[in-house]
Amino acid sequence: MMDVPFAYSSNEDAFFEHDMRNNTEREIALDNFPTPNQLIQRFKASANHGDGISSDEERAISQPYYSSQNTYEPRYYQRVAINKTVDAVGRGENRLLLVMATGTGKTYTAFQIVYRLLKSGLKHKILYLADRNNLVDQSIQQDFAPLEKVIHKVNVSKDDKATIASHQVYFSLYQQLVGDDDKAHYAELFDKDFFDLIIVDECHRGSAKEDSRWRKILEYFSSATQIGMTATPKETSYVSNISYFGEPLYSYSLRNGIEDGFLAPFKVIGITTDISDGWRPTKGQLDYYGNEIEDRIYNNKDYDYNIIIADRTNQVASEITRYLTSTDRMQKTIVFCATEEAAERMRIVLVNLNQDMVAKNPDYVVRITGSDEYGKSKLDYFISVSSPYPVIATTSKLLSTGSDCKMTKLIVLDETIGSMTEFKQIIGRGTRLREKEGKKPREPKVTPPDPSETPYVDANGCRVRIINKVVSVYDADGKLLRHENIVDYTKTNLLGEYADLQHFIRKWNDEEKKKAISDLMKERGIDLQALKASMGMSNLDDFDFIIHIAFDRKPPTRKERANDVKKRDFISKYNGLAKEVIEALLDLYANEGIDQIEDTQVLKLDPFIRMGKPSAIVKLFDGKDGYKEAVRELEKEIYKVVSA
Repeated sequence: MMDVPFAYSSNEDAFFEHDMRNNTEREIALDNFPTPNQLIQRFKASANHGDGISSDEERAISQPYYSSQNTYEPRYYQRVAINKTVDAVGRGENRLLLVMATGTGKTYTAFQIVYRLLKSGLKHKILYLADRNNLVDQSIQQDFAPLEKVIHKVNVSKDDKATIASHQVYFSLYQQLVGDDDKAHYAELFDKDFFDLIIVDECHRGSAKEDSRWRKILEYFSSATQIGMTATPKETSYVSNISYFGEPLYSYSLRNGIEDGFLAPFKVIGITTDISDGWRPTKGQLDYYGNEIEDRIYNNKDYDYNIIIADRTNQVASEITRYLTSTDRMQKTIVFCATEEAAERMRIVLVNLNQDMVAKNPDYVVRITGSDEYGKSKLDYFISVSSPYPVIATTSKLLSTGSDCKMTKLIVLDETIGSMTEFKQIIGRGTRLREKEGKKPREPKVTPPDPSETPYVDANGCRVRIINKVVSVYDADGKLLRHENIVDYTKTNLLGEYADLQHFIRKWNDEEKKKAISDLMKERGIDLQALKASMGMSNLDDFDFIIHIAFDRKPPTRKERANDVKKRDFISKYNGLAKEVIEALLDLYANEGIDQIEDTQVLKLDPFIRMGKPSAIVKLFDGKDGYKEAVRELEKEIYKVVSA
C-alpha cells in the first residue's frame, strides 16, 4: 500500500528483509543491517525494470516535498501518487492518469507534483486546466498558494503573447482558451511547444470526449506531458479517459478512503411524497396566474422544470429543517435544486422556517449559484473550515463537483440526478472528514415567480404530503447494501447497539441523563421525536418507544407509567413540601417526558417556583446531591415495570 521497496522485521535474533520489488525474503544478522546508502544504490540499480535510474529520474525523485507550518505532510496514498507520477515523468512518460476519490486531495497532490518537477528543473512551463472558475480560484488561493509569485491566471481579453511568457505556472478555464465561437485562443497566446506539463483537472468531463472542443487544447499542446486527474473515470463508447491517458498510474478509491478513515461513509434517506409518482390537475384547473394547466400527468422529472408545485418546496424545506433540528442546526448543508430559480425559492422557504437562526446571522441560508453575485461572494466562507456561516447553501450545479466543501455533513438532492457518476461526485461533497474542527438581516417573503410559460401551482392548487422515507445504506465501495424504511432502519440501528431487551434496560438505567440515548440515535440521523409524531405515538416515553420498535413490546403511555408509580405508593416515603415536589416532577414527566425532570432548570418554572427558590427546594432533600438522588430514584420507579 505504501509503495515501500524494502521492509524489515525482527525476532531479536536476526532481521528479515522483505524485498517488495521482486517479492523475495532473506535473513540478515543483527550487525549486518544495510545502510541507507546501500539501500539507495540497490534501489537505483533495480529501478526501471533493472535498467537502472536515469539522471532525469534521479533529479525528479530526489526533490523533497514542499513543507511549511501551514502545509500538512502528504498522506501515504498522496505520497504514492506523487512519487509514482514524478518518477514516471522522470522516465519520460507523457500521458498519465491519476484516479483519486472525491475528498482525498487531488489538487494538493497536483501541487506537490508541480512543485517537485519545477524545483528539479525537469519542467518549466506548466498549465493547470479546469472548467469552473471557482475551482481555479480555489486552487490558486489554497493548495497552490506557496507558488503564488510564479502563478498567472489566463485572461484572453487582457493577456498579450509578448508579455505572457514571464510566468511558470498558468491556470486557465477550458472555456477561456476555446471561445463560444470555437476560436482557438490558445494558439493566439501560446506556441505549440510553450508548455512542457499540463494538469487536466476533472478530466472525466469534456476532455474525455474525442470530438470535444476541449480536447483540441490537449492535442495542440501534444508535446507536453499531460496528467489527467479524476475521481470518476469515464469509459463508454463515446467517452474514454483510458484511451487518451492510458491505464491509471495510481488509483485511490472511495472504499480505500473510508477504510483508512480519511473519508466518511454515507447513507441516503429517500423521501417520497404523494405526488412523486405523478400529479394531474383537475379538469380546467388554473395556476396562480389564472392560466389553465395542461392536462397531463406530471412527475419528479417535471417539478421545477415544467411545472412549479409550491407546497412540494415547502415540504422538502420542512423536512430539511426537521432533520437539522433533530441533529445539528449548524452542520454545513448543500441543497441541490433543479434550477437557479428553484434554488432561490428553496432559500426563501428555508429562511422562513429558520427565522431564529437567521436572526443570529442573515447568512444562515444563502443561495450560491452562477448568477447570484452575493451568493458567490459567500462561497469561500461556506467551504471554509473556520467560518460557521453560511450554514445552508441552496444551489443548482455550482457545488456539484470540485468545490472543496470539507465541512459538509448533509446533502439534499431536490433534483433528478442523471448518472451514477454525477451522484458520486455530489455525494463526494459530504464524505470529507475534518477531525479538528469539528449588513442587515433579509426578510424574504414567499412570492411566486413572474408569469411565464411554466405553470405555478400554489398550496391552494396542490397540497403535498410526505408518505414514506427509505434509508439506503452504502458500503465502502459506494455500493448499495440495503433499502429500509425509516422504522426498519431505526430498528436495525437499535438492535445493532443493544443486543437484547435486558441489555437495553441496563444501558438506560446506567445513563445519568436519558437524553444521551436519543442523542446517540440523532448521530445516526434518527429523530425519535419526529418518528414518534409520524406514528401518532408522541405520548410515549423514548424508553417505551425504543422497546416497541426494537423488541415488539406493547408500549404504555407516559401517563400510564406515572399512574403506576402513584399506585405503588412510592411517593408516600416523602413528606410535606418534598412530597409535593416529587408529585410535580411525576406530573411533568407524564406531560412532557423524562428530559424535563432531569434538568434542574425546571425548578425555576411553575409549579416549582411557587414552592420556593431552587436553593430552598434542594434543601428539602439535604442539598443538591440529595435532590439528584431523589430524581434518580423516581426514574428507577418509573421504569420499574416493563410490559411483556
